[in-house]
Amino acid sequence: MRRMVQWKAPLVLVIALCMLVNLIPAIGYATDATDGMWEEVTPSLAPTQVPQEDISYPGLRIQAEIGYDGRITYLRKIPLRVSLINEGDNLAGKMTLNIYRSNEEYDRYEKPVSVAAQSEVQKVFLLELTMKQDHYQVELLVDDRVIASQSLTPVSVMDPSTMLVGTLSEQTKVLSQFVFSDTKDPLNRGEKWQATPLSMEDFPDDPEMLEAFAFLAVDGVDLSQLNSRQQEAFGEWLEKGGIVIVGGGAQAGSGYPFFTKYTGIMAGTTTQSVADITPSLLRYVKAAESPLGGLIPLTELKDAKNLLVSADGTGLLDMTRVGNGVIFTAAFSLSDKPLSEWLSNSAFWQRVMITAIGEKYKRITDQYINYYNRNLDYIDGSVMEQIRVPNDSSFLIPLVLLLTFLALSGFGSYLFLKKKDKRDLMWVTIPVLSILCVVLLLFMGRTMSFRQPVAVISAMVNQDVEGAVSSKAAVSVSVAERTPVTVSIQPGWIRVGGNQSNYYDMGEELPKIHKLRYTYHQGDTSTITFPVDASRKVNSFFVEGLELPTIQIEGDCWWEKDGLHITLTNQGEYPLQTGHVITPMGFCAVPPLLPGEKVRCLIAYSKDQDQKMGTQVNYNPYGNIPITEGVLVPTYQQNNVNIYSITGAIVYPEQYTDSKAFAPELPRAQLDERMLRSNLYNYCINNGNWYEESAAFYYVALDDNLCRFSLTANGQSVNRVAQRNIISAKLKYHAVNESGLVKYSKGMIKVYEGSAGPEGNVRGTEIKERYRYYRLHDKQIFCFDVPENARDIRLDRLEIGVEYSYTEFDLRIWNQKTGDWMPMDPKKDLEDQIDWYACLTKEGELFVQYVPGTSATDNYAEVSTPYMVLEGDVK
Repeated sequence: MRRMVQWKAPLVLVIALCMLVNLIPAIGYATDATDGMWEEVTPSLAPTQVPQEDISYPGLRIQAEIGYDGRITYLRKIPLRVSLINEGDNLAGKMTLNIYRSNEEYDRYEKPVSVAAQSEVQKVFLLELTMKQDHYQVELLVDDRVIASQSLTPVSVMDPSTMLVGTLSEQTKVLSQFVFSDTKDPLNRGEKWQATPLSMEDFPDDPEMLEAFAFLAVDGVDLSQLNSRQQEAFGEWLEKGGIVIVGGGAQAGSGYPFFTKYTGIMAGTTTQSVADITPSLLRYVKAAESPLGGLIPLTELKDAKNLLVSADGTGLLDMTRVGNGVIFTAAFSLSDKPLSEWLSNSAFWQRVMITAIGEKYKRITDQYINYYNRNLDYIDGSVMEQIRVPNDSSFLIPLVLLLTFLALSGFGSYLFLKKKDKRDLMWVTIPVLSILCVVLLLFMGRTMSFRQPVAVISAMVNQDVEGAVSSKAAVSVSVAERTPVTVSIQPGWIRVGGNQSNYYDMGEELPKIHKLRYTYHQGDTSTITFPVDASRKVNSFFVEGLELPTIQIEGDCWWEKDGLHITLTNQGEYPLQTGHVITPMGFCAVPPLLPGEKVRCLIAYSKDQDQKMGTQVNYNPYGNIPITEGVLVPTYQQNNVNIYSITGAIVYPEQYTDSKAFAPELPRAQLDERMLRSNLYNYCINNGNWYEESAAFYYVALDDNLCRFSLTANGQSVNRVAQRNIISAKLKYHAVNESGLVKYSKGMIKVYEGSAGPEGNVRGTEIKERYRYYRLHDKQIFCFDVPENARDIRLDRLEIGVEYSYTEFDLRIWNQKTGDWMPMDPKKDLEDQIDWYACLTKEGELFVQYVPGTSATDNYAEVSTPYMVLEGDVK
């Protein structure tokens, strides 16, 4: 018996320790769990590839419509409107809808509904479609039983790269200026516009749905007839960056009044114009087109304070900024003849956008044309796994107390029974103590903070060059419960990204969709349920519509003889932490900025700045070019660095020195922290656009306390939270300073495809892809659009080059004066070989051509998109 007792006591101790480890999960930091996360489940209501037979219920009718007049699109919020007409008894249940997310998975949308007897209820699902789906099934469930359903088939699908124009007009069919395809784009910019008629009934009452539209066009419709929710949604959308075009003319009395509170403009008298106004409109947009040659009705723009175009003292077009949004108010109608039939009207509003809000419009078009770049789901794993949640409770003290209890109670009972000569009772004492130990472990596991839900948050707040601020937070949550995980957030709304690339126009038949991914509960609070196997795993999603403190950064940068000068002012209400100015040519540190505080910085020229291109570049042991804070990378080295080299020098300074030895290896915690900073810097800067990456100037600052929203998981408030956020602002770059110094760096001057026409070379489509390639044997012509403020320049430096080429090539520049292609000598500077003014067209275009070199024999030899660098002084 004694030997049995001797081996049982250590065994119990080992079992207790194992249970302690398993029952108290000490979560140190969140990890990515998006891969291999789901096991196959078979839901009761899996979607099918063909429409199901509608189910009816006595006295109940369902009427549903998806999108706008049955037209849908992808990657934008669209409505699914449902009307429940109940002629029977009271009903209470929920409506559901299944949406494809991949070749195997689908999401379920749910919305609670209650319909009184002899009444009608209307509900709207807010959907974001990401996968080709031919049929949709709306179902009404009562006590988890389907009692009624209706199938829907979209009338048409709009390409996700199409810019939707919401039109409110009684003559929508004649608003042809808002409809064109990429192949019929009047300006050859590869854009697509599609007018989408809106009525008072289907005008969105949610700002998320309004964000599906690039802008709105209102002509003769009084928006004051919208209900309060619709008007609030419109106001919020406009403040966040919406664009509205308001027509005048004979319909101004209906269209103007609603917008007076935003613009201050009131409709005056409407009279016939005394002269043709189209020459003034064409002059403003710098278009050499034929005027209308006729008169049109004009409305007086009373109290207009921001006129863009006038003619003979009459205001024609006003632009009013409202928050980050813009309202264009026209004195003329958008739909009335003869202006609606004017040929140049097809590109007029496109030109107005480019001229009046060029940077903002460029951001919008980039977002639509490169729609695949809007999916930033990969940020979750690479950033979130490096954010650590500190344990606010220590398990050492409870463990010591538990072991002390076991030791004292175990040995104490043994000594007591030995004294009483009752050691044979140890077979009862040991199990009792073991049970007591387990109970204590369970109690400790449920009361200590280790079992509480844990979350990490990473928000990105980006301000564009015009001051418009956008934000989105990535959140990862883990719950130590073996149940489905339901997460709610307020304020804001949850969006879970897709986990595969989808092709919206694929024609092949889809495989059977059978896995439930997530369930969205649409109501007053944004809520989502993850499957049962999501417990004890990390569940990641995005939060949009954040309520953040006012963040506004005013930043300017320009060149002087000693380097790049920067001024930064914190115009917001939120204090900014230590940050950096990041450029493709260098960086500098920025001290903390309190609200209202201003700072001036300098990134100075290097002592090696005057060395010529082709100078031997010396790399350090890490394979990097030395980059120092506050010092510009020399010109001859700039082709060997990019903006990611600059962020690398900020995060890993020891790897960008001129030292000949490797730096000591850092501890793992410091490496993780640096990797996190590097990812945040790179993600906030990179938007997939060549010009943003190559020619942008940013201010960035990290922050750990920015997000302010409440998060619950399975009904518990999530208090164990760590956040790591980043604030970035794109600075205004002044290529020409006050003294006339001109400097356009790589990627700043737009480049277009060109072609030879009967009357000379012709500019074609703008090239926005850095990695587009052209066969040398095609002798492709390119056109550089030299900015107006740099055409009258004394050249100090002209560089025309390509990022990549794997074979010899020759550069030719078109001489506009002689009408010949001039071959360039690669051994000489370009500025010494050409007559700048003889090569420019009157529109400021410079045409160049790449042709195969003497040793280029490969018919498939290519060059990438060319770039121009331009430096000098304005005469």
